[in-house]
Amino acid sequence: IERVNQLKPSAGIKICLGSSEPLIGHSGVVLTPYCQRINGMNEVTNTDPTLAPGENHLIMTHQCIPKDKLDSLEKEIEIGLRDIKTMFQGKDYEILLIQSYHNGWPVNRAGSGQDIGNSTPVQNLFIVGDGAKGHGGIEIEGIALGVKNTMKMILT
Repeated sequence: IERVNQLKPSAGIKICLGSSEPLIGHSGVVLTPYCQRINGMNEVTNTDPTLAPGENHLIMTHQCIPKDKLDSLEKEIEIGLRDIKTMFQGKDYEILLIQSYHNGWPVNRAGSGQDIGNSTPVQNLFIVGDGAKGHGGIEIEGIALGVKNTMKMILT
C-alpha cells in the first residue's frame, strides 16, 4: 500500500480534430519528435469510421504535461495548437474539443515507469489497469499486456 500511495499520476492534453479528408491515412500512432509539445496522434476513424459522421475523420493528438507546467495549462494548449497548425498546414480541419487530464482525473494513475505490476500480497488478488500496465506498453495496449501477464500468472 505504501508503494501505491507514492505513485505519481501523469497529466496530459488531448486535442480532437475533425476533417472531411484523411489527415494521417492509417490506424497507427504517429510519433511527432519535431513538435514542441504534441507527442503523438492517431486518426481513430481509420479503425472505427462510426466515430465521425458521414465521410468525416476524427484525429486525436496527445501531449504530456510535465508537473512544473500545470500552472500554465493554457500556454501548453496554445503550443499544442501551434504544433497542429504546423503539422497540417494547408489542410482543412476544425478543432472539435480540447481536454486536459491532471490531478484527480489524470491520464494514467501511475506515470511512466511506475507501474506496480499485477500481483499483490493477497492470494488470488491481481491488479490490471492503467497503474499495472505490461512492460513497454502504453495506454490500452499496455493495459492489455497487463491482462495477458495476469492470465499467465493465473494459468501457471
